[in-house]
Amino acid sequence: MKKVALYPFNKITQGLIRFRDLLDVEIVSVIDFVFQAGCDAGELVDGTLSDIFIYASQEEGLAGVDTLILNDPGTSFGGNKGIFDENDLSGLWRKLVTYAVLRGIRVISVHDIYDQDTLSWMKENQIKIEVIHGSRGNLFKDMDARYGTEGSNTERYLKQFENEALMFSIPKKIKRIGIFATRGCIGKFTLQMKLFKEFKKNDIPVTAFITEPTGFLFGQPEGDIFKFLAQRPLEQYPYYIDTVVDHSERNGNEWIIMAGQSSILPTSNIAFNSLRFAMLKSFNPDHVLLIVGFNDDEQIRVL
Repeated sequence: MKKVALYPFNKITQGLIRFRDLLDVEIVSVIDFVFQAGCDAGELVDGTLSDIFIYASQEEGLAGVDTLILNDPGTSFGGNKGIFDENDLSGLWRKLVTYAVLRGIRVISVHDIYDQDTLSWMKENQIKIEVIHGSRGNLFKDMDARYGTEGSNTERYLKQFENEALMFSIPKKIKRIGIFATRGCIGKFTLQMKLFKEFKKNDIPVTAFITEPTGFLFGQPEGDIFKFLAQRPLEQYPYYIDTVVDHSERNGNEWIIMAGQSSILPTSNIAFNSLRFAMLKSFNPDHVLLIVGFNDDEQIRVL
């Protein structure tokens, strides 16, 4: 994986383009069937010409690349369903993937694919799409050894009290920065990676714990909840966070920066609220940076 094309031009793609100097791959092009075709992607993202152009044509977009990185699993996946259906993006996604596979281009998705229609189509057409979770083998091994994740559901539930005490029993020397926001898509990842770059520029040992599903492309530990759930149950997520922090400290890093996934404000979903609280508590930041959206005053007072 050396020269890659990205699909589509969205929040995740823009993050990769904005911090392309931190990647181990070269972004050659972006494919998007609806937005900004013909534009320089770098200029749209940060005002800097990049020679990374956006193409509506799969032939042009995949010219000269060895890998296609998908940020979209072939369904609307939380996006604008109206635009998705109006432009038949599911059908165009399948044509793009087929075109890449037939030409020997490696196809990678940053998301796990759950949609049954898409999975059936892939099976029928013998389409292989890789999902890379980053290097988690040693993290899971150490997490299991420390927190004893085996046993029945009841046994694991009762052991959570013991594990939580264990989590905070050993003081950590590594300094932790937590970045949170009052709503989604207002700059958590951007702030995290800008800080990460500044720390590295000043030769300060630092880890970026990335909750976007693209951590593997930056060589940093991943914390995307959907990719985690594809491998482990939700109850183990706080243990995983603690293990990432512990590994970072043992690897000689002085700082670790985590940007929370989605908003920190309460929602009507109890499970989501619990997860956000667990993430915040288990990371236990020394410093908190809160990004505040416009017109969020009342919600902040409630928080």
